[in-house]
Parts: sequence; C-alpha cells; structure tokens
Amino acid sequence: MRTMEQNEQLYTLVRLDPYTRQDGRETVVAIWKSDCSMCGVEFEVTTPESGNQKVARRCMEHRKSTTKARANATRAAKRKSRKKNPAT
Repeated sequence: MRTMEQNEQLYTLVRLDPYTRQDGRETVVAIWKSDCSMCGVEFEVTTPESGNQKVARRCMEHRKSTTKARANATRAAKRKSRKKNPAT
C-alpha cells in the first residue's frame, strides 16, 4: 500500500486512473484518500501519478469555506480596528 505524508497528514493511494490532458496527451493520475483535518470525514484528492504536488487537507465542505471565512474575518477585524482607532 503506497502512502504519502504532507503537513503531518497521511494520504493512502486508492488507485491510478488513465487521464487525457487538454492537449490530448495520455497520462495517469493518482487518486488518494485521507481524513479531513477539520471534521475527520474521509475524502479523495487527485494528483499527478508522482504525487509531487501540494494536496488538499480538508473535505469539499470545509475546503474553501474555512479558508475564506478566516481570511474575511481577519480583514473585517482589521477594518473594525481602523474605524475605532483612526490614524491621526
């Protein structure tokens, strides 16, 4: 069983699938499974066969919403801080 680890998260190879690139070239992609770092649900990610690519750490439900929510919350807090303490 082939595995890889990124950012202290373990991914297990599920299968290799044939894939046709946009330019028409045939290649193979690797399908990996791991557990979401937020909720623990198992999810799959796709990488080039080598696996040498940064991969998702969260399931689809948490993948984008968490990143944006944190970034937006940080921006909102900075704006709120500027309003309370305007530069003189």
